[in-house]
Amino acid sequence: MTINDMAVNYTQFARVYEKFTELTTSLSSKTITVGTSWSESQIQEIMDDLQNFTVTMAERNQT
Repeated sequence: MTINDMAVNYTQFARVYEKFTELTTSLSSKTITVGTSWSESQIQEIMDDLQNFTVTMAERNQT
């Protein structure tokens, strides 16, 4: 794995983690900022991103 690969992985992870944290914070506080709503498709997108990231890391770790 090159430094560039690691940077791409970290950037991808950071983006997913930020979205996921925002979502869980909204849910745990049971407050959604006015004008902000989480659609099912947005939640699915986050879950897909997490899944893709996990698969990518698993594949890279095997090589």
